[in-house]
Amino acid sequence: MPISPHGPLVHTSQGHWRENANGKPLRTSGTIHDGRVRNYLPRARECRVCNLKERCTRAPFRKIVRDINEDARDYARSLKGTPEFEQSRNERKKVEMCFAHLKINHRFERMRLRGLTGARDEFHLAAIVQNLKTLANYVWRPPPDKQAAACVT
Repeated sequence: MPISPHGPLVHTSQGHWRENANGKPLRTSGTIHDGRVRNYLPRARECRVCNLKERCTRAPFRKIVRDINEDARDYARSLKGTPEFEQSRNERKKVEMCFAHLKINHRFERMRLRGLTGARDEFHLAAIVQNLKTLANYVWRPPPDKQAAACVT
């Protein structure tokens, strides 16, 4: 999310960013730098006459760096708090916990077999181990009724 010292930026339909303070468009050349960011720059003469320049930047003009995936991030942020987002997040946590368990308890930090088939086979073996462990915990645990009865006697 871009950091704006004197107000949020608003995206216009022409592909520019417009500052709320003075309403001048920030243009981009469209070049993607470092494979992930696009620079938005005003004209230097617009920054020279701006009364908010001292609060904004010490450079000759202001430069806003925006990630090329920021639109997708903005969309994801807008979904935050909806029931569908909460359900998706809870389901994603379950899957991520399985991977964390594999990494921490089964030393599954990296693939030891080469190639796609080796990686697939290694992952299947790790998943089988995890499923057998889960099954063993369910099978070898005494039923809740017998457990309560054993505590009473």
